[in-house]
Amino acid sequence: MCCSTTAYVLQSRCIYICSVTATALQCYCKIYTAALQ
Repeated sequence: MCCSTTAYVLQSRCIYICSVTATALQCYCKIYTAALQ
């Protein structure tokens, strides 16, 4: 559920990415968020 946590951070991008391929890029949003921070 690392997607849900990051979804709040990146409400636009993360939700879109995770919605399309939640199984493939589940924790990808977490890495992407860390890069922005």
